[in-house]
Amino acid sequence: MAARRSEKASYSAPSVNEIVKDKLTYQSLENWGPESKAAFSGDLVNDLYNNEIIDGSSGRVNTSRVMLLELSQYLERYLWPHWDPLKSSLVHFLSIIVMANEKAREGVSPFQCFKEDKEKFGQFFKFLMAATMNETASLFPGSPVSRALSVSELKFVLIFLIECFQSLEESLVQAQVTRLVSLPLWVALSEGRRNKILQTNKVLQKQWTRMQQSIRSTPQNYHFESHFVPHLCSLFFQHLSTLPSKENKAEDQHVLQFCERFLELICDLLSQISTRRFLRTFLDWIHFTIRCRLSTLFISHRSTLFNQLVEKLEFYDDFQIDDITGTALTIDEVTERHCEGIQAMQVIAFSFFQPTLRAFALSNMAAIESKTSLMVNLSVLPNDDLKSFCRMLFLIPDTDDANDARMPLYNDNRFLLNVISKTFAKKTSLIDTLEETPVYPTDQIMWDDNILPMSSYTGEHCLSLPKLSLQYLSVFDYLWRNFHLFRLEAAYEIREDVEDAIKRMKPRKDVKGVKMTGWARMAQQLTQFQISHVAPPRLGMQRPDHVLARLSIDTRSMPHEIRAEWERIRPHDVLFLIGVSPSTEIGQNTDDKVDFVQRFGLKAVRGCQVRDILNNKGQVIDIHQLQLEGKPIPFEGKITLLVSLDPQQYFLDVQSGKGSEVYEGMNILLRRNGKENNFRAVLDTLRSLMVQEQRQISFLPEWLTDVFLGYGDPLSASRVRNSNDIDFRDTFVDLPHLISSFPSASSITSGSSPVSPASDLAPPFRIKFRRHSRFGLSSSSSKSSLSSSSSSDGDQDNELFLEIESSSSNKTSKPTAEKDLNRPQWYKNLTQEFEAHKLSGIKFTKSQVEAIESAMSEGLTMVVGPPGTGKTDVAVQIVHLLYHNFPQQRILLLTHSNQALNQLFEKIRNLTDIDDRHLVRLGHGEKQLKMEDANSFQFSQAGRVDMMLSRRLELLQTVSHLAHSMQVEGDVGSSCETASYFFRFFVQARWSEFLRLVQLDSSPLDAISTHFPFSAYFSSIFSLSSPSLLFPLGPSSSSSNG
Repeated sequence: MAARRSEKASYSAPSVNEIVKDKLTYQSLENWGPESKAAFSGDLVNDLYNNEIIDGSSGRVNTSRVMLLELSQYLERYLWPHWDPLKSSLVHFLSIIVMANEKAREGVSPFQCFKEDKEKFGQFFKFLMAATMNETASLFPGSPVSRALSVSELKFVLIFLIECFQSLEESLVQAQVTRLVSLPLWVALSEGRRNKILQTNKVLQKQWTRMQQSIRSTPQNYHFESHFVPHLCSLFFQHLSTLPSKENKAEDQHVLQFCERFLELICDLLSQISTRRFLRTFLDWIHFTIRCRLSTLFISHRSTLFNQLVEKLEFYDDFQIDDITGTALTIDEVTERHCEGIQAMQVIAFSFFQPTLRAFALSNMAAIESKTSLMVNLSVLPNDDLKSFCRMLFLIPDTDDANDARMPLYNDNRFLLNVISKTFAKKTSLIDTLEETPVYPTDQIMWDDNILPMSSYTGEHCLSLPKLSLQYLSVFDYLWRNFHLFRLEAAYEIREDVEDAIKRMKPRKDVKGVKMTGWARMAQQLTQFQISHVAPPRLGMQRPDHVLARLSIDTRSMPHEIRAEWERIRPHDVLFLIGVSPSTEIGQNTDDKVDFVQRFGLKAVRGCQVRDILNNKGQVIDIHQLQLEGKPIPFEGKITLLVSLDPQQYFLDVQSGKGSEVYEGMNILLRRNGKENNFRAVLDTLRSLMVQEQRQISFLPEWLTDVFLGYGDPLSASRVRNSNDIDFRDTFVDLPHLISSFPSASSITSGSSPVSPASDLAPPFRIKFRRHSRFGLSSSSSKSSLSSSSSSDGDQDNELFLEIESSSSNKTSKPTAEKDLNRPQWYKNLTQEFEAHKLSGIKFTKSQVEAIESAMSEGLTMVVGPPGTGKTDVAVQIVHLLYHNFPQQRILLLTHSNQALNQLFEKIRNLTDIDDRHLVRLGHGEKQLKMEDANSFQFSQAGRVDMMLSRRLELLQTVSHLAHSMQVEGDVGSSCETASYFFRFFVQARWSEFLRLVQLDSSPLDAISTHFPFSAYFSSIFSLSSPSLLFPLGPSSSSSNG
């Protein structure tokens, strides 16, 4: 690790002045510059490779020199145009590989220059495979390449292959690499193992039959498909067996990096369905993971990175997914497969290995399903019987083959027992794996170069990091990768804060222990720290349920401003505990050349969350009550906190035997800025989503899952299912506007009558959409794109029919008008207020209406346009229609800035009739809301609670008013409970009696005005002088109204 640090420290990017004066710049202008007429020189390629690209002393790539060649377009203008598989040297080929790798390292696609000649790239890739397998002489007769690639050159090829498999979106690359991990790989399987798999899938049986026929007729076409990956695996194990060597030669470093890169490649292939489908079965057949774990390099822990990559490989190898279909397995399906395997093994043991395995065969599954139990029960078999047992389970070849490099392994019982236990032992579930992962990053992660590299990382060695690629195995896999990457991103920032704080604190060795000779604003020395409570584990768990600790810091010597900052610590804040044990004594300076961890004696970094704030007596302070009373928190020169530690991390520390050493040595408390310290909430959210996914509670709709994971056509997620009946409310200003918005409609009708611009219909409109295929097939669930109907291929094959319902017609008859004249004034006022609802007043264009209509359908809708084209108005109208058409659904609005969200929020409230009760503004931007008639704080989470409490009081006052008008005694409006009793025993009773009397009376209109039980209440509401004016149309009042 130290060697890698020195290697990275020596690297520096060239400056502009250095580039201009460098000899490579002059050589590039002379030989492949825009105005160069120099002929191609193979000697120049050899010279540049041996003296500039490759460092002769170490054999590594000289990154700074390769950067200069990349800036001069060495690959595009010189190497690639002059490459010929029959004439070019091996150095020429390797130069192309190294330059392409440099492009990928810089984040540039290395395949852009290859796209001009796809056939040539196919030849280049074939040459790559032939050179790797040392078959260039037979496949490319006349080629000057005659030797095999060295291990360092194989490493360059592996880096190029990794980039190829990470760029499957490039059709040029996909056509070459996917065939290497296809069905021909199963040629290496035994017939019994292969038939066992094919019997479960008839489609694979047909593919295998067709492939066998093709292999018999043209075997050369399947040479690389069936032999390239097995050859790489053979090279990998051949080199792995030499590590670690006692000589520790420089060549060993290249061998180690080759093995690490190959593991990175295998992990990438297993983490995508398209490359995993057939490869995993092959790797399981050659026992790839077991051989890595049993290797001397892994057992010796000489390479931390290699061990981390093996653990990552095991995670994806055991990932709970169906390799053929790509479907994530449920917990029940995983259990069923496990039980079937144990049962098959017990049947074989009972049938063929009596009496040795009789007890094993008759045991219950829970007693033998663990790895330890399996190995103990089966270790009684001699080697020949154990091999026979494995052959019956199709785990090893049916017969011994002297040419098979694995034969010595099959004579080792320990290896065979590991093979059996890996296949049949109960796997750790993904939820358990998640539970076993600590939340807070620790010092082991923060200062691990294999996970968190330094800022000058050159990319020469790989990292044990999850990759955000184009494809994922499942939603859990996507969340899992993001969880770890976000955790590592937080760890990187925390590491910088920890280093800064410790440097400022200047810890030194003292007679009494550790003394801080400096000070830091964000860190303080602990005066007390002790574990106060370790809760017992829950049923089925190993880690404690929770771990509490008590800590204190002295604030008396702090400046007032800094002390005020520390006293603002509140429950749920995340803090970090640091333990240092420096070897530097007081008065001495630290050696800056020494590693940071060793320089300051860093022992541990652990995260914690504030649970409560304690007073000097150890009692919990009720902060909320103090805030209500307007009193400050009585710290009295000391802050004492009760914090919650990560129980999983505590369990791991205790299991490792370092628990007391870690927690008894804590002497620094670190706090961070709130905006930078929100990682815990994000990680908790990701964890909860992963748990939901494993319990089949997906946060993604089914139609979006495949596209989200990178499979299938992205257009399939648009308009998955059209909404056939939409209330457009105020979207259309009039009928001509509606008709012009759907120019492709074959028919627009209202009831059974056709509609024209002159039809007497007025908004708001409700439209029923009917789409029928021109060929007679219904296509109401079209997956067409979001482009306009005139240009969409999907809509060209469908006819659109619209049925309009108008809730506000202009067909007003004379009797109805006369009837309206006799309406009471309170009714007219109420009607006018209802009809004067908020209207957008915007005449949406055809494309805007299409976007609105698309957003009403199940699927993805993207509205794109330059500023000022009405995107915000369209979004507001979409929210408005979703609110009214799907009242049971929740709507979440996300924007990139508080300003954009506030603008959207203000328009929604001011231009739509969405109830204020249903609006909540999350985040810190609610204070900047500019509302015309409301306090902006009301729309925050706390404001919503206050509003509901205020609304509760208003309604209870209304209940009291109603009870008074009904002459009901008692305080029925004191609570919601008493109000519900009042409604049940008084309001409903009188209303039922009212309905009974109206039905019995011969004059219903007169009975309504006579017996209506709430006349007094509504008279007071509408300020009527007499309750009889509430029903002026009755017979008793007709004469007075004229």
